[in-house]
Amino acid sequence: MKLIDRFVSRELLVNVLFAVAILSLVLVVGNIFRKLLPLLVNHDVPMEYLITFIAYVLPFSLIFTIPWGLLTAICSCSDGSPRTTN
Repeated sequence: MKLIDRFVSRELLVNVLFAVAILSLVLVVGNIFRKLLPLLVNHDVPMEYLITFIAYVLPFSLIFTIPWGLLTAICSCSDGSPRTTN
């Protein structure tokens, strides 16, 4: 594997992981506030219920965030390439 291939794949992988993590966090927190807000206000949510809810919502959010993260990473990597070659 050439050096440029390793550089591009490492940059792409880091950007994909960062984008998927941020997008998943946003979607999961949005679902928590939308579905559990009345229970959170009354302090009636046990920690086990919250963790179980996150475990159920996370796979659904990954359906959307993996393609979005890949698209974001590709756009980010292809945008930075001309600047680094100068």
